[in-house]
Amino acid sequence: MGTDQIYEIAGFKVKIVWDLPDGQKFELPGFAPFLSKILSGSVDGTGVGSEVGSEVGSGVAFRNDAHKVLPLNETEDVRFEIVSLEEMQRTPVAKYEQDIEQDMENEMEKDVWGFDIDNGRCVLSKQDNFYWLRIFDTKGILSLQMEMERGHPGIRTGCRLIHMKRVGTVDKNLSGSIAGTVMVPDPDHLRFALWMGMAFAVIPGMAAPVHASVIIHQGQAVVFLGESGTGKSTHTRLWLHNISGCSLLNDDSPILRFHQPEKAIYIYGSPWSGKGRAYHAEGYPVAAIVRLEQAPANKTHRLNIIKSFAALYPSFPPAYLRDEWLQEAICALISEVLKRVPVFRLECLPDVSAAILIHKKIFGEPTEEALQEPPQEPTEEPPQEAPQDLTEDPPQEAPQDPTEEAKQKIRENLPGILKQDKNEA
Repeated sequence: MGTDQIYEIAGFKVKIVWDLPDGQKFELPGFAPFLSKILSGSVDGTGVGSEVGSEVGSGVAFRNDAHKVLPLNETEDVRFEIVSLEEMQRTPVAKYEQDIEQDMENEMEKDVWGFDIDNGRCVLSKQDNFYWLRIFDTKGILSLQMEMERGHPGIRTGCRLIHMKRVGTVDKNLSGSIAGTVMVPDPDHLRFALWMGMAFAVIPGMAAPVHASVIIHQGQAVVFLGESGTGKSTHTRLWLHNISGCSLLNDDSPILRFHQPEKAIYIYGSPWSGKGRAYHAEGYPVAAIVRLEQAPANKTHRLNIIKSFAALYPSFPPAYLRDEWLQEAICALISEVLKRVPVFRLECLPDVSAAILIHKKIFGEPTEEALQEPPQEPTEEPPQEAPQDLTEDPPQEAPQDPTEEAKQKIRENLPGILKQDKNEA
C-alpha cells in the first residue's frame, strides 16, 4: 500500500504517493518544512485543518508564517506517483533500453534535449502533449524515468532502486536482500526529477523556479540573479552580515509566482536550495530583482524593458525554454514581472560597499541602526565619467504586452544571452 504525503509549496498543493516495495522509509532533504500542517491528520483532502478550522475540501486557506495566505485547492495541483522502474516499464527491458539509446542518438532533433547534471545525464523528450524525463547515472545506466502530460496534474515517476542503510546513508548498488537496508530511489536523481516535474506543472499557472538567491528585508524580497560562480551567495552573505533585519529565503531555486487576483509578484522558498540549505515555507512580495556581474568597481543602474527581459530570461529552467509551449508561458510570467518589479544590474566587487549601494538604490539611504556594524574600509567608488550609467533609465512606456519587442530581441541574440552552466538544468 502506498504512503501519501502532502506538501504546500509556493501556494500549490503537492501530493507525493510512494508506491515502492519498502514504502517510503527515507526523508528527501529539504522537504520536511513544506509538509502540510493543515492536512497533518489527513492525506485525502477531507480532513479538518487544525490551524484554520475549516474543511480542506471547501477551499481553506493555508498560511506560510503569516507572510502570504492563499486558497488551498480541493484537489492537488501536482500529484507525483513514485514507483519502481520495473513497475513502470510496459515493454521488455531490452526493447526499452534500445528506445532510450535511440532517443540519445537523436538529441539534436527538435523534440529531444540532453543536458548534464552533477551526478549523471538527463534526456528530455516529447511527443504531442506528452513529455518524458530520463536520468542516467555516471555509468550510463537508467536511474529514473518521469512521464508528464500537458494540463494533467498527475506525474508518474519510475525509479531504479538501490540499497540504502536505514541510518540514511547510501551503501552501494547491490542485488538481493541485505539486512539493515531498504530499497529506495537515488535521492539526488529523485529530488532533481521532482524539481523538473514541479516546474512543468506550475509554469502554465504563472509560476516557475528561478536560479537565484533571495534576501528578505523589511518584509520584502530582493532577488539576486547571475550565472553560477558570479557571487550570488557571497553577495547575500554581505547583506546578512552587515544589514540588520535580513534573512535568507532560498539560495538556489526559489519559485517566482504571479498572483492574478492581487496583481502581485511573490517569491517563495522551496525544497531546493543548493548549498545554502535554506528551506523556508514562506512567500514575500518582490521589491526588486538584481542581476549581478563581477567588476573592478561598484556601480548599479535600473534596466529598461528589453535589458530587464534579457536579465531574467536565462534564469528560468533552460530545458523548458527550448519548448515552445513552456517558453511562451515563461515569457507571459516575465511580462507580468516587468510590469510590476524594477530590475537592476549591479556590477560589483565582493565587498560590503556593493551591498550598501544596491540596498540604497532599492530601499533608500540606510540608517545607522540598519547597519549592523560600519563597513570595513568600503571600496570608494571612482569618479564616473558617464553619470548616466549610475541613474535609472528614463521611465519606460508600458505597452499592453511589454515583452513582444523583447522576445524578438532575445531570439535574435539567443546564443549570446543564454550562457548556461551545465548545473543549471
